[in-house]
Amino acid sequence: MRLYAYPDEEKVNSLMENLDKFIRNSKMDQLITSAIAYGQLAMIHPWAYANGRATGALIPFLFNQLGLTRERSFYLSGAFCKNKKEYFSKLVNLFQKDDWEDWIGYFLGKVYRQIIAGQKKVDHLMEYCRYVKAEQLKK
Repeated sequence: MRLYAYPDEEKVNSLMENLDKFIRNSKMDQLITSAIAYGQLAMIHPWAYANGRATGALIPFLFNQLGLTRERSFYLSGAFCKNKKEYFSKLVNLFQKDDWEDWIGYFLGKVYRQIIAGQKKVDHLMEYCRYVKAEQLKK
């Protein structure tokens, strides 16, 4: 089942060029620019069930290019996949009602949750590393 009727192939190149210009010239906050770019790419890129490869690659690239991260290591795909029904509902709402405020709020919430989850992983790894180091020093 297709959730969105994507643009004709002739329009896709033009839309992608416009998206690139938007990203490069945006004066908005980097997170807002990323949220809009993600939503726009989801509208441009044809998808039946999802477009995870295209949008999944966009966020780490954008965050790096916009100076939010130093490496391409921040992924949102996992955060969106936790509740696919909600994710698709938000995208359909964006496509059908042009509700950017709802989409941006949803996107920022997912970024925040992903940061918290990442911090917990880092804390756990740091604690484990200290433990291993202490055990090695005992020997």
